[in-house]
Amino acid sequence: MSDDGKNLLADKDDYAASTVTKSDQTEWELVYNHLENLDHTVSQWAFATYEKALERGYIESEIEYKVATKISSTAEYIHLDMVKSRIRRARTNMDILRDFRTVFVNAIRYYWDPINPFRTYAWNMLSELDGAISRSNQLKTSLLQEGLRFRHFTNSFPGAAPVLHIIETFYKAYRNDTFYLYYNDGYYHPEDNYEDPADYNDFVNDPRFLSDVFINLAEGKYQSFDAVYEDVILVFQNAITYFGEEIGNGERSVRLRDKFIQGWTAALPIIRKYAEGRHGSK
Repeated sequence: MSDDGKNLLADKDDYAASTVTKSDQTEWELVYNHLENLDHTVSQWAFATYEKALERGYIESEIEYKVATKISSTAEYIHLDMVKSRIRRARTNMDILRDFRTVFVNAIRYYWDPINPFRTYAWNMLSELDGAISRSNQLKTSLLQEGLRFRHFTNSFPGAAPVLHIIETFYKAYRNDTFYLYYNDGYYHPEDNYEDPADYNDFVNDPRFLSDVFINLAEGKYQSFDAVYEDVILVFQNAITYFGEEIGNGERSVRLRDKFIQGWTAALPIIRKYAEGRHGSK
């Protein structure tokens, strides 16, 4: 058999192995249309090609974007129009879901500061994506048939959205004091006062920063209130371990930890009530 014949058979096998039906494709395109019809200010950046993103100032440089979003040097900048073009070629619904979510999770990684409006837009669109999928019985059924336990931002566990709001509100309220607790994916900022990552890792066995908590929420990794709380407390505890608890950032971490515990304790009953009204809390 010629090489061309082998390639044709390979293509046919790939197509046969696809679990994405035409009905699925139509539903994904409806999800895309929903995102496209959101408020222009909120959604425009997510459809921009790499060239447009540079031109309009959505990103500073390709290298910076890839480092911040942990994309390899050979991987591509991804935007929603690119995702739409892939829907008809995707082999699984999980692949399509991953592409959609990557646009927004990458943005949350790149626009790391919670006061950046594009980061807020990314959270909003991630929530809109999850809501659109939740309203589609077709997509939920297809994802389940593929063996995917569909876990997304708004339903990673009941109450995830208000938990995110509490942590971001805390960070914004004490931003000047908490900046050193954020540490974004390999970058130390001058005001952080960390010596360097190697030095930090000599003191701390299980590194954790607020950026990690936000990304874990975005990726639906938490399944309980306690898991989120324990990670946030670990952020403070690591800083206390590194700096010492009596001066500078160490003393500040003790104070901020106590403020966070106070706020969390006050808000948790309200969040649990919210969660129980949806699915029952964990």
